[in-house]
Amino acid sequence: MFLFSHFKNNLIFVYKNKFKIKVMIYIKYKLNLLWKVNMKKVIKFLVIEKIDDRNEYYLRMTSEMQDDIGTVSYLQFKNIDKKHLKEDDIFLALEASKAILNLKMPLDATVVKWNQKALDNPKLISSHDENENWIMVLSDIDETKFMSLEDF
Repeated sequence: MFLFSHFKNNLIFVYKNKFKIKVMIYIKYKLNLLWKVNMKKVIKFLVIEKIDDRNEYYLRMTSEMQDDIGTVSYLQFKNIDKKHLKEDDIFLALEASKAILNLKMPLDATVVKWNQKALDNPKLISSHDENENWIMVLSDIDETKFMSLEDF
C-alpha cells in the first residue's frame, strides 16, 4: 500500500515504509526550497517578490531602475487613502539625482503596508539591501498573472 501527494504538477509516491516516507518528505522539502527561490518576478522595472507561503508580496525597484534614476532624495506615497490599487494607478512620486518620476502600479493589488521608514530616509529605496529597499507589501495579486510574469 502506498500514499501519494501532489507537488508542483508531479505525483510523489510514498510507500508506507517509515524510512522511505522520511526520504520523500526530505526530497519534497528540498524541492519546495528550490521552488521558493524563484518567486521573484519583474514587470515595468519593478520586482514583485512573494513572501514565503503567505499571500503577500514585496514591491521594489529593480537595480537597473535604481541605477538609472540615481539616489532618491524625496518620495511621497500616492493614493494612500485607497486600500486596493488598480493597474496603472500612481502609487509613488519620487525625486532622484537623475530623474523625477511617478511610478504606476504594475498590476491590481491590495496594499498591506507602506515602507514608512523610507519617508524619513528616501535613500532606503535606492539601497541594494532587500530588507530596506521595498516600497510596499501587497496582497490579493492574481496568482496566475503573477506566475506568468518574467522571472527576475
